[in-house]
Amino acid sequence: MKFIVLLSAAVFATNSFAIINGVQAAPDQFPEVVHFKSNAGCSGVVVGPRVVLTSASCVQDDEVVEIAIDSNIYRVKFSRSPFYPEKENDVAAGVAERDLPPTPLALHGSLDVGAAVQLAGFGCTDRDHPDHDGILRFGMNRITEKREQIWITEQPQGATACYGDGGGPLLYQKGGRNYVAGIIAYGNLINTTYSVRLDSEESLQFLREFAQKNQVEICGLTSDCPPSSR
Repeated sequence: MKFIVLLSAAVFATNSFAIINGVQAAPDQFPEVVHFKSNAGCSGVVVGPRVVLTSASCVQDDEVVEIAIDSNIYRVKFSRSPFYPEKENDVAAGVAERDLPPTPLALHGSLDVGAAVQLAGFGCTDRDHPDHDGILRFGMNRITEKREQIWITEQPQGATACYGDGGGPLLYQKGGRNYVAGIIAYGNLINTTYSVRLDSEESLQFLREFAQKNQVEICGLTSDCPPSSR
């Protein structure tokens, strides 16, 4: 996962939470958001009975990552978007060797600038201390800019990704349910986070081809999966 640190003469104060300006998730609040300790401790999100999405920066093609869920280990083999890194389509999809226990979150589709979103991940609490404790945290922000491949969130005092949050989801809530609109890619560790749009033509093509090749379901894209109550 890449982060760009911007230096400033201004004093920037961080608090003890991570995602920066976020809060610790309650037990079982986001069971669909997963963590793997290898690969710089990246995060991921379950979007199908056997499918996990993360950042392409976190994995290599055909890399197998072990993910712990409810004290059980699941081996997930990842494929990176073929459009990355030529384009900012920094997303990878993984297929698990067996069904994953969390009810998958569905992909949402497009958002408008100004939409309220949540960032979730297992990252660090302070840009100057990149170690992370494996605790899931989340925080609110708003879409401030929409690019071809990227959602940008940079609302003052809004949630901002830290090291280890890469691959975590950008979540949009509708009708009391969470949907996945993007995947955290990188940020400046101060006030701006860049997340890959899952509604871009490149993301949709990659994910459809991945699902067909691996004979798996991706909720909200190739299948109407049972909705999560969270």
